Amino acid sequence: MLEDIVDGVELPPKSATIAALWPEPWRAASGQVSPAFEAIRIEALRRAGAVDALKAVLDRATPPQEPVLAVVVLRAQLLVGNREAGCALAGEAIRNRASLPASFRRDAVLAAGYCGLAGGNAEAAKLTADLIRGEKIDAPFALAVLGGAGKDGKAPPPLPSAIGILDYRIGEVAGLVWQNTLVDRAEPAVLAIIPTAQTVDPGLRIVAAERAARLALVPPSVLGEQYRALPVSADDVANGLATRQTGAMRRAVLMQAALAERSPDKKARLIAALLDDASKAGLRAAVARTLGPTIEQMRPSPEMAWFADSASEILVQSGRGDAVEGWASLTRDLYHWRVLGALASETDAPSSSALASLDRIAHAGRIEAPRLHRVVTVLDALDVQIPIPLWEAASRTPQPTDGHLPATGVLGELKTASDKREGGRTILRAAQALGPASAPNANLLTLGDIIRALKSAGFQREARALGIEALIDSWPTAAGR
Repeated sequence: MLEDIVDGVELPPKSATIAALWPEPWRAASGQVSPAFEAIRIEALRRAGAVDALKAVLDRATPPQEPVLAVVVLRAQLLVGNREAGCALAGEAIRNRASLPASFRRDAVLAAGYCGLAGGNAEAAKLTADLIRGEKIDAPFALAVLGGAGKDGKAPPPLPSAIGILDYRIGEVAGLVWQNTLVDRAEPAVLAIIPTAQTVDPGLRIVAAERAARLALVPPSVLGEQYRALPVSADDVANGLATRQTGAMRRAVLMQAALAERSPDKKARLIAALLDDASKAGLRAAVARTLGPTIEQMRPSPEMAWFADSASEILVQSGRGDAVEGWASLTRDLYHWRVLGALASETDAPSSSALASLDRIAHAGRIEAPRLHRVVTVLDALDVQIPIPLWEAASRTPQPTDGHLPATGVLGELKTASDKREGGRTILRAAQALGPASAPNANLLTLGDIIRALKSAGFQREARALGIEALIDSWPTAAGR
């Protein structure tokens, strides 16, 4: 049954909140576990790109005895960078390859080739290439690299359509200069490790960090670190290098320029430009979360009222809700930000005046009916006392029914798990219920049930975070969004 749940979950989850929770039940399981559970646990973490949690699980795992589990463990060890532990299993795996299913046999052979290359054993690499040919294993990229492609002036081999950890490690140890398509083709687990791989070009690491952050595979801090690590001079930044760049490089330079700027107004304009550019790339939330400490150090002033929406959004996204008050108090049109500010503070409830401001905006027609239903659904699920006029405004139109609905019984299982405060099972069922949806486009019934379940099971902070995730993209702004 556990395997059925995992197979029915979209991995990595499209919700950053659910993605952050996903490793918890697997990391929490301790003591002696069955080989079947160990395989499911490792694969559940690998498919989600949860590398840190996977490393913690491997650190306390018992040596695998079954051939299939040995391959599962060895590729996980190679993923997290434990070459010695992974290669210690490769010899046994290659000897047992005849008893393995085809995909596992392929990985056993590729692991042997990688370990041979990594150990400087050219003969082992040659033998692996012969095995790939002789056993008709589908691994043209690895075969080309083992044959010397990409070295001594030879053309690099074309990248496979999907790059798993063994293809990546073989290319890495061979010193391959990666093409930009690496980022688009890497499986989530591989994509999660590229941003901090010192063997990868700094520019490509930034591109990888952006994609990984967009998929919630790495925390926003990793994206911020890669932006700041781009090797450009302070003079280039000060002289407007960003205007001559595009894409990820432009965002990196804008970040560096914003952090270096001392004038509050110029800093705010650089941050606004960065957010606008990030929005076009689907990175607004991830970039906003990297900027929280910077905004927290800025002092709100009437002259900065034009920037207050962006400042409030960044503070909410980065979990610094207490700091929203100063910005939201600059003008009456910003009071409603205190609703999300209270949710982001983890402990506060939105004040009646903040809710009244939201009600006023709704009655002014600034919140479309589907968005208003989403607001009411989230606040109700979080046990916020919603003003009656706001309820009435939402009830004038039918509640939207679009979005993914899970299979019959999933929401019931979710409620049962949360009522029993079974945290791990609640997380699994929440991920299953959300399915392929993200929080902003989730079915409202499902969204409300997930938030209630998380809250009931003791994940109050995560319940609030999911609510914020569902609302903030379309939260009203003074400029009219």
